[in-house]
Amino acid sequence: MPPIQERAPLRAQQGSAMVLAIFVLVLLTGMAISSLFLGENELKMSRADLSIKKTFYIAETGLEDGRATLLDVHVPGEDLSNHLDTYSGTDDTINFDADTISVEYNDDGSFKGFTGYGDDVPLRAATAKGDGWYIAFVTNDPGEGETNTTDTNDILMITGIGTTGGRSLQIVQALVDPDPILPTPPPAAILLLGPNPDFSGGGYVEAD
Repeated sequence: MPPIQERAPLRAQQGSAMVLAIFVLVLLTGMAISSLFLGENELKMSRADLSIKKTFYIAETGLEDGRATLLDVHVPGEDLSNHLDTYSGTDDTINFDADTISVEYNDDGSFKGFTGYGDDVPLRAATAKGDGWYIAFVTNDPGEGETNTTDTNDILMITGIGTTGGRSLQIVQALVDPDPILPTPPPAAILLLGPNPDFSGGGYVEAD
């Protein structure tokens, strides 16, 4: 009988140690699962942020491409209303609205095209850039009404729209004056030779 009385406290201690070990194991498992979920969420947020930034830069590329296209087709001194008429489409009405632009995708998730701008003619048609696409439009500036095809202040607005494989959509806009303000005549470089050059002024002679 005495040996049996001695084993009882030992068994109780072993049972308490096992409960404590299980509790610690459950706690560590919960912490590991929480860390795993937090890491996964941070990774998703990082990827989303990268996709947004990439799409923004693609939209900026569309804006600059549209600006270059406008400068290529523009004749200095030309009435900017002519450009608005050209890109307004067959109905001579600017239907473009940045809020209505959307992107269509094929069943396999690949890019199909931009929609939501009526029959307007893009200043720069849909163009691939890396793993994304961009498109650019020209409208009147907000001060005169973006859908107004009559320009009176020689300022137009270009809108660049970009999208990536992550289906992120970004829009950037800029006001543009196609006619640069340059002095008449244009500036020229003057090269002065010698150790003590002296320039007392000058003028220009118009060519016949």
